[in-house]
Amino acid sequence: MLEQNEAMPPSSQALAQKTRGAERHDEPPDTARPPRRDTQIDDLQTEIDAELAKLAEVETRRAQREHSQRLVRELAEAKRARKEAEVIERLEAEHGPLDKRILRIDTDEGMIVVRKPDPRLYQRFVDQGKTNTEALSKLVRPHVVYPDKTELTRIFEEVPAALMRCADAVCFLAGVRKQEAEGK
Repeated sequence: MLEQNEAMPPSSQALAQKTRGAERHDEPPDTARPPRRDTQIDDLQTEIDAELAKLAEVETRRAQREHSQRLVRELAEAKRARKEAEVIERLEAEHGPLDKRILRIDTDEGMIVVRKPDPRLYQRFVDQGKTNTEALSKLVRPHVVYPDKTELTRIFEEVPAALMRCADAVCFLAGVRKQEAEGK
């Protein structure tokens, strides 16, 4: 285009410049140049953008922390499951099959395994006719084969209902079924 202007006579060049200038002025005013923006609006938008960026950073950190915590929990659960499977395997070899000679009671604090009750201890429990925690404890504790006494006490302190669940398991291994317990 520059070459064409150089080839034009000076008067044509001046006319072309006027025409180009006229094109700019002939456009409607709102498309000729962008409207002037309010600096307050710009500042507010900038502040909003900065806050949203900070929020995204916080949410990203939280998501990473939650993901890490979930992985730690999953690892702990996998280790616990492996350990408990090994314990069950050992106890089955020692006491007999699961659900026939031993029962597993799962709690949030760990697994408890009880064995089939000694007939004399079970009969003594039945003859007492009491189901208070002392009587249940006397029935359950001698029949717990896993965990050790200290850990069992800790579990019972953390999950008090575990004692009742263990007593139910011991009674089940003794032959009590739900219908019999309900008097049907």
